[in-house]
Amino acid sequence: MAYSNTHPAIAYGTTPDVTTDHFKQQILRACDYPLPSPTSRRYARVKVLLLYWDNDHLRVENEVARMRDAFLQGYHYSCEIDRIPAHGNELPTTWLTRRLVNLATNMDTSDLIIFYYAGHACTGTQYQEGPCIFLSGTSTVTCYDGTPTTAQEHLDFSKVKAVTLDPIKADVLYLLDCCHASTAAIGPGKELIAACTTIEEVVPGPSYSSFTASVVEQLNSAANTGNFLTAAQLWFKLLDTKSQGKLPRTPVHAEAASGRSSIFLAPLTAAAAAQISPYSLSGTDPIPLGWKKSDLRAMLSVRLRDGNASTMKQWLTTQRPHGIGVSV
Repeated sequence: MAYSNTHPAIAYGTTPDVTTDHFKQQILRACDYPLPSPTSRRYARVKVLLLYWDNDHLRVENEVARMRDAFLQGYHYSCEIDRIPAHGNELPTTWLTRRLVNLATNMDTSDLIIFYYAGHACTGTQYQEGPCIFLSGTSTVTCYDGTPTTAQEHLDFSKVKAVTLDPIKADVLYLLDCCHASTAAIGPGKELIAACTTIEEVVPGPSYSSFTASVVEQLNSAANTGNFLTAAQLWFKLLDTKSQGKLPRTPVHAEAASGRSSIFLAPLTAAAAAQISPYSLSGTDPIPLGWKKSDLRAMLSVRLRDGNASTMKQWLTTQRPHGIGVSV
Protein backbone atom coordinates (compact mmCIF):
# COMPACT_ATOMS: atom_id res chain seq x y z
CA MET A 1 0.00 0.00 0.00
CA ALA A 2 1.24 3.47 -0.85
CA TYR A 3 1.17 5.86 2.10
CA SER A 4 0.65 9.62 1.91
CA ASN A 5 0.37 12.66 4.18
CA THR A 6 -3.35 12.03 4.55
CA HIS A 7 -2.95 8.26 5.03
CA PRO A 8 0.40 7.73 6.81
CA ALA A 9 1.71 4.31 7.69
CA ILE A 10 1.14 5.02 11.39
CA ALA A 11 -2.61 5.07 10.74
CA TYR A 12 -2.52 1.37 9.92
CA GLY A 13 -0.30 0.19 12.75
CA THR A 14 -0.14 0.29 16.52
CA THR A 15 0.04 3.74 18.06
CA PRO A 16 3.50 4.26 19.62
CA ASP A 17 3.67 4.34 23.40
CA VAL A 18 3.98 7.76 24.98
CA THR A 19 6.03 8.68 28.00
CA THR A 20 4.48 9.47 31.35
CA ASP A 21 5.71 13.07 31.26
CA HIS A 22 4.27 13.63 27.80
CA PHE A 23 0.94 12.15 28.88
CA LYS A 24 0.81 14.45 31.92
CA GLN A 25 1.58 17.51 29.80
CA GLN A 26 -1.16 16.68 27.32
CA ILE A 27 -3.72 15.98 30.04
CA LEU A 28 -2.91 19.24 31.80
CA ARG A 29 -3.11 21.18 28.55
CA ALA A 30 -6.43 19.60 27.55
CA CYS A 31 -7.98 20.21 30.98
CA ASP A 32 -6.54 23.65 31.67
CA TYR A 33 -7.54 25.15 28.32
CA PRO A 34 -11.34 25.20 28.64
CA LEU A 35 -11.69 25.63 32.40
CA PRO A 36 -11.39 28.83 34.40
CA SER A 37 -9.29 28.70 37.54
CA PRO A 38 -8.92 30.95 40.60
CA THR A 39 -5.97 32.57 38.82
CA SER A 40 -7.72 33.17 35.48
CA ARG A 41 -6.81 36.65 34.41
CA ARG A 42 -9.36 39.43 34.23
CA TYR A 43 -9.18 41.86 31.34
CA ALA A 44 -8.42 45.51 31.93
CA ARG A 45 -10.72 46.54 29.07
CA VAL A 46 -13.32 44.71 27.01
CA LYS A 47 -14.86 46.17 23.87
CA VAL A 48 -17.83 44.51 22.20
CA LEU A 49 -18.73 45.44 18.63
CA LEU A 50 -22.09 44.14 17.42
CA LEU A 51 -22.79 44.42 13.71
CA TYR A 52 -25.67 43.88 11.34
CA TRP A 53 -26.62 45.41 7.97
CA ASP A 54 -28.53 48.67 7.80
CA ASN A 55 -31.15 47.13 5.50
CA ASP A 56 -31.66 44.39 8.14
CA HIS A 57 -32.98 41.86 5.66
CA LEU A 58 -33.23 39.17 8.36
CA ARG A 59 -34.72 41.52 10.99
CA VAL A 60 -32.05 40.76 13.58
CA GLU A 61 -32.13 44.16 15.29
CA ASN A 62 -33.88 42.93 18.44
CA GLU A 63 -31.56 39.93 18.84
CA VAL A 64 -28.51 42.16 18.45
CA ALA A 65 -29.89 44.45 21.16
CA ARG A 66 -30.39 41.49 23.52
CA MET A 67 -26.80 40.38 22.96
CA ARG A 68 -25.60 43.89 23.77
CA ASP A 69 -27.69 44.00 26.94
CA ALA A 70 -26.26 40.67 28.12
CA PHE A 71 -22.67 41.92 27.86
CA LEU A 72 -23.44 45.41 29.15
CA GLN A 73 -25.66 44.62 32.13
CA GLY A 74 -24.15 41.32 33.28
CA TYR A 75 -20.47 41.96 32.50
CA HIS A 76 -20.15 45.77 32.30
CA TYR A 77 -18.35 45.59 28.96
CA SER A 78 -18.14 48.56 26.63
CA CYS A 79 -20.65 47.77 23.87
CA GLU A 80 -21.35 49.40 20.53
CA ILE A 81 -23.98 48.42 17.97
CA ASP A 82 -23.25 49.52 14.44
CA ARG A 83 -24.95 48.89 11.13
CA ILE A 84 -22.96 48.04 8.03
CA PRO A 85 -23.94 50.47 5.23
CA ALA A 86 -25.30 48.54 2.26
CA HIS A 87 -25.44 51.57 -0.02
CA GLY A 88 -23.28 54.20 1.64
CA ASN A 89 -20.60 56.52 0.32
CA GLU A 90 -17.90 53.88 0.79
CA LEU A 91 -17.80 50.17 0.06
CA PRO A 92 -18.75 47.90 2.99
CA THR A 93 -15.27 46.30 3.00
CA THR A 94 -13.65 49.73 3.28
CA TRP A 95 -16.11 50.77 5.98
CA LEU A 96 -15.47 47.66 8.11
CA THR A 97 -11.70 47.93 7.74
CA ARG A 98 -11.75 51.48 9.03
CA ARG A 99 -14.19 50.53 11.81
CA LEU A 100 -12.05 47.66 13.09
CA VAL A 101 -8.82 49.65 12.93
CA ASN A 102 -10.43 52.27 15.18
CA LEU A 103 -11.78 49.56 17.48
CA ALA A 104 -8.36 47.94 17.93
CA THR A 105 -6.46 51.18 18.53
CA ASN A 106 -4.54 51.07 21.83
CA MET A 107 -5.87 47.61 22.72
CA ASP A 108 -3.08 45.55 24.31
CA THR A 109 -2.36 42.12 25.77
CA SER A 110 -4.48 42.85 28.85
CA ASP A 111 -7.56 43.66 26.74
CA LEU A 112 -10.31 41.73 24.96
CA ILE A 113 -12.34 42.47 21.84
CA ILE A 114 -15.58 40.61 21.14
CA PHE A 115 -16.78 40.80 17.54
CA TYR A 116 -20.40 39.74 16.98
CA TYR A 117 -22.18 39.58 13.64
CA ALA A 118 -25.73 38.57 12.73
CA GLY A 119 -26.92 38.37 9.14
CA HIS A 120 -26.36 36.68 5.82
CA ALA A 121 -23.07 35.19 4.64
CA CYS A 122 -21.66 33.20 1.74
CA THR A 123 -18.36 31.45 1.08
CA GLY A 124 -15.66 31.63 -1.55
CA THR A 125 -11.93 31.09 -1.99
CA GLN A 126 -8.98 33.41 -1.64
CA TYR A 127 -6.85 31.93 -4.37
CA GLN A 128 -4.09 30.02 -2.51
CA GLU A 129 -5.27 31.08 0.94
CA GLY A 130 -8.16 28.64 1.21
CA PRO A 131 -11.83 29.18 2.11
CA CYS A 132 -13.09 32.60 3.14
CA ILE A 133 -16.37 34.07 4.28
CA PHE A 134 -18.23 37.03 2.82
CA LEU A 135 -20.76 38.87 4.97
CA SER A 136 -23.79 39.81 2.94
CA GLY A 137 -26.65 42.25 3.25
CA THR A 138 -28.90 40.21 0.99
CA SER A 139 -30.06 36.61 0.77
CA THR A 140 -29.44 36.55 -2.98
CA VAL A 141 -25.73 35.89 -3.42
CA THR A 142 -24.03 35.08 -6.71
CA CYS A 143 -20.34 34.29 -6.55
CA TYR A 144 -17.87 33.79 -9.35
CA ASP A 145 -14.50 32.25 -8.52
CA GLY A 146 -15.25 32.86 -4.86
CA THR A 147 -15.95 36.59 -5.21
CA PRO A 148 -19.38 38.28 -5.11
CA THR A 149 -20.35 39.79 -8.42
CA THR A 150 -21.03 43.18 -6.88
CA ALA A 151 -19.17 45.06 -4.18
CA GLN A 152 -22.34 46.56 -2.69
CA GLU A 153 -24.04 44.60 0.09
CA HIS A 154 -21.02 42.28 0.43
CA LEU A 155 -17.74 42.44 2.28
CA ASP A 156 -14.78 40.09 2.46
CA PHE A 157 -14.71 39.42 6.19
CA SER A 158 -11.84 36.94 6.03
CA LYS A 159 -9.62 39.49 4.34
CA VAL A 160 -10.64 42.38 6.58
CA LYS A 161 -10.08 40.63 9.90
CA ALA A 162 -6.78 39.16 8.67
CA VAL A 163 -5.35 42.69 8.47
CA THR A 164 -7.20 44.30 11.40
CA LEU A 165 -8.07 42.05 14.36
CA ASP A 166 -6.11 38.82 13.81
CA PRO A 167 -2.64 40.45 14.13
CA ILE A 168 -3.29 42.55 17.25
CA LYS A 169 -1.94 41.72 20.72
CA ALA A 170 -5.34 41.80 22.43
CA ASP A 171 -7.44 38.65 22.70
CA VAL A 172 -10.34 38.46 20.24
CA LEU A 173 -13.51 36.37 20.42
CA TYR A 174 -15.57 36.10 17.23
CA LEU A 175 -19.27 35.28 17.60
CA LEU A 176 -20.81 34.68 14.17
CA ASP A 177 -24.55 34.05 13.80
CA CYS A 178 -24.68 33.51 10.06
CA CYS A 179 -24.58 30.81 7.42
CA HIS A 180 -21.16 29.25 6.69
CA ALA A 181 -19.92 30.78 9.96
CA SER A 182 -17.34 28.07 10.69
CA THR A 183 -15.56 28.87 7.41
CA ALA A 184 -13.96 31.89 9.04
CA ALA A 185 -10.32 31.10 9.87
CA ILE A 186 -8.76 32.97 12.79
CA GLY A 187 -5.36 34.29 13.71
CA PRO A 188 -3.05 33.20 16.58
CA GLY A 189 -4.48 33.62 20.04
CA LYS A 190 -8.00 34.23 18.76
CA GLU A 191 -11.19 32.20 19.31
CA LEU A 192 -14.34 31.66 17.28
CA ILE A 193 -17.79 30.37 18.15
CA ALA A 194 -19.76 29.86 14.96
CA ALA A 195 -23.46 29.15 14.60
CA CYS A 196 -23.08 26.10 12.35
CA THR A 197 -20.71 23.53 10.88
CA THR A 198 -19.50 23.55 7.29
CA ILE A 199 -21.81 20.61 6.61
CA GLU A 200 -24.98 22.32 7.87
CA GLU A 201 -24.05 25.67 6.31
CA VAL A 202 -27.47 27.35 6.55
CA VAL A 203 -28.64 28.96 9.79
CA PRO A 204 -32.31 29.86 10.50
CA GLY A 205 -33.24 33.46 11.19
CA PRO A 206 -34.11 35.06 14.55
CA SER A 207 -36.20 32.93 16.91
CA TYR A 208 -36.34 31.78 20.52
CA SER A 209 -34.07 28.87 19.57
CA SER A 210 -31.55 30.79 17.47
CA PHE A 211 -27.80 30.78 18.05
CA THR A 212 -27.92 34.33 19.41
CA ALA A 213 -30.82 33.56 21.75
CA SER A 214 -28.94 30.53 23.13
CA VAL A 215 -25.73 32.51 23.66
CA VAL A 216 -27.65 35.26 25.45
CA GLU A 217 -29.36 32.69 27.67
CA GLN A 218 -26.02 31.18 28.71
CA LEU A 219 -24.39 34.57 29.30
CA ASN A 220 -27.29 35.74 31.45
CA SER A 221 -27.34 32.49 33.41
CA ALA A 222 -23.61 32.77 34.12
CA ALA A 223 -23.96 36.38 35.24
CA ASN A 224 -26.96 35.64 37.48
CA THR A 225 -25.37 32.65 39.20
CA GLY A 226 -21.76 33.80 39.34
CA ASN A 227 -20.64 30.70 37.42
CA PHE A 228 -18.79 32.64 34.76
CA LEU A 229 -17.61 30.82 31.65
CA THR A 230 -14.69 30.61 29.31
CA ALA A 231 -15.43 30.73 25.59
CA ALA A 232 -14.84 26.98 25.42
CA GLN A 233 -17.30 26.34 28.26
CA LEU A 234 -19.86 28.55 26.55
CA TRP A 235 -19.52 26.37 23.47
CA PHE A 236 -19.90 23.20 25.57
CA LYS A 237 -23.17 24.55 26.93
CA LEU A 238 -24.38 25.41 23.44
CA LEU A 239 -23.61 21.83 22.38
CA ASP A 240 -25.68 20.61 25.31
CA THR A 241 -28.52 22.86 24.18
CA LYS A 242 -28.23 21.34 20.70
CA SER A 243 -28.32 17.79 22.14
CA GLN A 244 -31.62 18.67 23.84
CA GLY A 245 -33.10 19.70 20.50
CA LYS A 246 -33.30 23.37 21.51
CA LEU A 247 -30.77 24.61 18.95
CA PRO A 248 -31.34 23.85 15.25
CA ARG A 249 -27.68 23.79 14.20
CA THR A 250 -24.44 22.51 15.72
CA PRO A 251 -22.20 25.36 16.97
CA VAL A 252 -18.48 25.20 16.24
CA HIS A 253 -15.58 26.35 18.40
CA ALA A 254 -12.15 27.10 16.98
CA GLU A 255 -9.00 28.27 18.72
CA ALA A 256 -5.68 29.15 17.12
CA ALA A 257 -3.01 27.56 19.32
CA SER A 258 -1.32 30.11 21.54
CA GLY A 259 -0.37 28.19 24.67
CA ARG A 260 -2.92 29.98 26.82
CA SER A 261 -6.29 29.14 28.34
CA SER A 262 -9.60 29.86 26.69
CA ILE A 263 -10.89 33.45 26.88
CA PHE A 264 -12.53 34.01 30.27
CA LEU A 265 -15.81 35.92 30.09
CA ALA A 266 -15.86 37.44 33.57
CA PRO A 267 -17.12 40.91 34.53
CA LEU A 268 -14.71 43.79 34.53
CA THR A 269 -13.38 45.05 37.84
CA ALA A 270 -15.54 47.67 39.47
CA ALA A 271 -13.05 50.45 38.79
CA ALA A 272 -12.84 49.68 35.09
CA ALA A 273 -16.55 49.05 34.66
CA ALA A 274 -17.55 52.29 36.34
CA GLN A 275 -15.84 54.22 33.55
CA ILE A 276 -17.89 52.67 30.75
CA SER A 277 -21.12 51.20 32.12
CA PRO A 278 -24.21 53.16 33.17
CA TYR A 279 -25.17 50.36 35.54
CA SER A 280 -24.34 50.90 39.21
CA LEU A 281 -21.88 48.62 40.95
CA SER A 282 -21.40 47.80 44.58
CA GLY A 283 -17.89 49.24 44.59
CA THR A 284 -16.18 45.89 44.93
CA ASP A 285 -14.74 43.76 42.18
CA PRO A 286 -17.23 41.15 40.95
CA ILE A 287 -15.54 37.84 41.71
CA PRO A 288 -16.53 34.52 40.12
CA LEU A 289 -18.15 32.48 42.85
CA GLY A 290 -17.07 29.14 41.50
CA TRP A 291 -18.10 26.75 38.78
CA LYS A 292 -20.61 23.98 38.83
CA LYS A 293 -19.35 20.46 38.34
CA SER A 294 -19.63 19.54 34.67
CA ASP A 295 -21.67 16.54 33.58
CA LEU A 296 -19.00 15.70 31.02
CA ARG A 297 -17.63 12.18 31.39
CA ALA A 298 -14.57 10.82 29.60
CA MET A 299 -12.81 7.46 29.79
CA LEU A 300 -9.19 7.24 28.72
CA SER A 301 -7.13 4.19 27.87
CA VAL A 302 -3.45 4.87 27.33
CA ARG A 303 -0.31 2.76 27.16
CA LEU A 304 2.68 4.49 28.72
CA ARG A 305 6.21 3.50 27.81
CA ASP A 306 7.49 4.12 31.33
CA GLY A 307 4.20 3.99 33.21
CA ASN A 308 3.67 2.84 36.78
CA ALA A 309 0.05 2.22 37.79
CA SER A 310 0.36 3.28 41.43
CA THR A 311 2.37 6.41 40.58
CA MET A 312 -0.10 7.48 37.90
CA LYS A 313 -3.06 6.85 40.21
CA GLN A 314 -1.51 9.07 42.85
CA TRP A 315 -0.78 11.82 40.31
CA LEU A 316 -4.29 11.73 38.86
CA THR A 317 -5.99 11.87 42.24
CA THR A 318 -3.75 14.40 44.00
CA GLN A 319 -2.41 16.68 41.26
CA ARG A 320 -5.30 16.81 38.82
CA PRO A 321 -6.15 20.16 37.19
CA HIS A 322 -8.51 22.57 38.96
CA GLY A 323 -12.17 21.67 38.45
CA ILE A 324 -11.54 18.09 37.30
CA GLY A 325 -12.84 15.05 39.15
CA VAL A 326 -11.06 11.74 38.63
CA SER A 327 -12.19 8.18 39.30
CA VAL A 328 -9.42 5.59 38.96
